[in-house]
Amino acid sequence: TSGSYTQSLRGKKYWFKIVDDYSRKNWNYFMKKKEEVPATLEEFIKEMRTKGIKIRYVRMDNAGEHGRKLREVCKKYDIEMEYVAPSTPQHNGVVERSFTIDLRRLHAMMVQAQFTKGTVNMLWPYAIATLGKLKNMSITSANNNRSPNELFGTEDNNIAPYLIEFRRIGYVADRAKIKGKMKPRSMRCIMVGYAENHSPDTYLMYNPKTRYVIMSRDIRWADFNRPQPHDGLNMHRIGEEDDGSDTMFE
Repeated sequence: TSGSYTQSLRGKKYWFKIVDDYSRKNWNYFMKKKEEVPATLEEFIKEMRTKGIKIRYVRMDNAGEHGRKLREVCKKYDIEMEYVAPSTPQHNGVVERSFTIDLRRLHAMMVQAQFTKGTVNMLWPYAIATLGKLKNMSITSANNNRSPNELFGTEDNNIAPYLIEFRRIGYVADRAKIKGKMKPRSMRCIMVGYAENHSPDTYLMYNPKTRYVIMSRDIRWADFNRPQPHDGLNMHRIGEEDDGSDTMFE
């Protein structure tokens, strides 16, 4: 578990990461409170069981603040817990390094997107979830040119043919039934990820005017050009910690 971070769009402040030791496949969850860790772990265990995967061991630090509840969850599902020694995070280095690498990649994504500080604070969980999907489908020489998804044995929806640049502007069709003839037929949004448990061409689109993230397949993509200073989506202030320039881009 990592955090606390600045509160995101949906009130998330903590980042809970699970990594498979063999394949290096990773799962990322985001929580409002640390107390949600045991329930989130149980949710993950149930999901794996529905896929026919039995978890035998869970390695973690001493987790004093919720250790008892974690032990109860593992005992319930006949899972053996392995604790690392205090103050030696290198003993659980796979997940610890994954946190560090993902944070650096997140920083690079946000710099490239040129988001304001307020926008970064609201959208960081969506960026990390996108990073996780890309990492799980990427091959490395260390894995004999096989992706974590392949090594784990349960291939997720293949999003490779539908990859779109993070923060790319897209015009999402507005399907309201009754519209005036001169009313706009689309909403100008920004791509922030891929929808879970949907077809691989279903995207998460952030609307800065309403400050909501919606799912859609019906999108017309704008040219991918690096945004210029003071050239926002709708000149609407979207973050309390923005510099006052009323734009989501630096």
